[in-house]
Amino acid sequence: MNENNLPVEEEKVDENFDTNSRGLNILSFILPIVGLIMYAVKFRTEPSKARGIIIWTGMGVLLNIVITAVFGHNLLDSLLGLF
Repeated sequence: MNENNLPVEEEKVDENFDTNSRGLNILSFILPIVGLIMYAVKFRTEPSKARGIIIWTGMGVLLNIVITAVFGHNLLDSLLGLF
């Protein structure tokens, strides 16, 4: 109730606003540069989502380094060569 004894509508908060996004995590794993950009955009407003994005970006970079070291060529180049 407010000062006029009228019911006040409570603002509904979306509980899923700052949860990890599976799609953004996969995208940042496949294209780490996109992950870095998304992290920079979301790290202040959605810290949990940003943390997941940067973790998956790091895993994508590490996997790319390992594949490059083992096979001698970049994973992204190999994937793009399939199309």
